[in-house]
This record gives sequence, structure tokens and C-alpha cells, in this order.
Amino acid sequence: MAHLLNEAAGILDNILTVSYEKTIIDGELISRVKRIMQGIDGADREVNIDVIRETGHGGHYLLHESTLNHCRDRWRASLSYCGNYNDWEKEGARDIMQRASKTYNEILEAAPDSLIDPALEEELEAYIKSELR
Repeated sequence: MAHLLNEAAGILDNILTVSYEKTIIDGELISRVKRIMQGIDGADREVNIDVIRETGHGGHYLLHESTLNHCRDRWRASLSYCGNYNDWEKEGARDIMQRASKTYNEILEAAPDSLIDPALEEELEAYIKSELR
């Protein structure tokens, strides 16, 4: 089975515009979908059944210590705010576009001036100049 995602991340206006913020947001969404596609690991099914039996009818399975321990290493949003509204307001009420803008600016600031070897870049510039004459 092949999975293909083409001309999607960061694209706006029917492929006429690209947004850095949307690229960052789409990256998180793609990451979330990839995690969902992995499914649920049933390797510890016996443990889960024991916990359900222990918790019993009307119990709080989601609050059981073993459930919380298993959730610690799961996928977490890097951009979306997953807290409650009051906490979001206390932390500055930044929307996802503002958080995405901050993220892409950090990425651009940390990026090197060039990804091409300096010698190769000189050769390419010389070739371009020679062809433009």
C-alpha cells in the first residue's frame, strides 16, 4: 500500500500561495495522522483486561496509574494547544497561527546561510554568469 501526500503542506489559494505558518501546522497534522495510522498496540492486552477487572463497573479506567503510565510516551502536539481555555488565556492566548509563526521564525534563524558546499556554490555561480552573457 502506498501513501502519497502531494501539493498539500503549506498550500493556499489553489496552489498559488504557500504559507510558512500553514506548512508548520500541516506538518503537525500529518504527524498526528501518521500516529493514528499506527493503530493501538495490543501487546499488553492482558494487563489492560486485568486493570479493567480491577477498576470494575463504574470505575475510572482512564485515571488508573497503569493507564497514565502507558500514555506518557504517546504522540504529543508540538504546536496545538491541548490545555484548557483558562490556561491558554493565562499563557498569552496565542492562536495557532501565532505559534506557527514563532516556530518558523526559529527554524529560519537557526538555518545555515547555504546548504550547498561553498566550492560547488562558486562553480554554479560562475556557470550561471557564463550562460547569461
